[in-house]
Amino acid sequence: MKSFLPSLRAIQMFHPRREQLQDRWSTVGARVLLKARSGHLLARIFSGVLHYGQQPSLTEVLANVHIVTDARAVLSSLRLSVDETDWNQWRVEYCELEKMLDRRYAECASLSAPLNWRIERQTGLLLYALIRRGRPSVVVEAGVANGHSTVIGLSALQANAFGELHSFDISNSVGSLLRDVERARWTLHVYPPWSACTSFRHLVNELGPVDLFFHDSDHSYIGQFADLLSVWPALGPGATVVVDDVNEAWAFFDFAREHHGAAIGLFDSRKLTGVFSTAG
Repeated sequence: MKSFLPSLRAIQMFHPRREQLQDRWSTVGARVLLKARSGHLLARIFSGVLHYGQQPSLTEVLANVHIVTDARAVLSSLRLSVDETDWNQWRVEYCELEKMLDRRYAECASLSAPLNWRIERQTGLLLYALIRRGRPSVVVEAGVANGHSTVIGLSALQANAFGELHSFDISNSVGSLLRDVERARWTLHVYPPWSACTSFRHLVNELGPVDLFFHDSDHSYIGQFADLLSVWPALGPGATVVVDDVNEAWAFFDFAREHHGAAIGLFDSRKLTGVFSTAG
């Protein structure tokens, strides 16, 4: 535990996306999306309730989630049994997938987002294992960027020969890493930034029960909480929610406490990923 906790404190100090994303605001628990300045003012007024503008301290993180450092431990914490043979096979598949992604990064003339925006290794392995084990019908991803997690999700669905991935973003210039072979099970939903919250809520609730939701989009308190609030009614029984960069704001912790209770934190080397299941 001591070996990685100082790194967690360091990543809490800075995140390259914060400055770019903090101007996008959406309402929490309201039907109408407020304009940027109005949302900013509302959040400041209710900052004591919303934890707006605050990052959880290390002590607070430890008090709110059970922290583990590898994907297998997350599955165990979720009480998802995995056969050893299957797990070893998925690890081999994921290692090959990582090599393929490295080649694609090298081949890309231009990327949609900085390299350090991509998810870390254990988070990627967790997503791959959750899809391979659970054989979900509908997977939803908020935030695409270069498509690192998108390729991981689609590769797992392709290995299952079952399921679809619906990705949501405010730009169609994303997914540089994807190739045609993966796009058969993929739908990209693009909506304008000024109606992101309402558009996402309406679209995701038209998909039917969502089996797995992965959030790697706006990491501000308002943006993250609003997306979780939007997808919550669409989650199917036993659905899993995975949220990257939860150390950036209180949103995941507040939402999990209000709607679920227990939550798991997966720490790799730089970032903290939050996980909970509707199964309890």
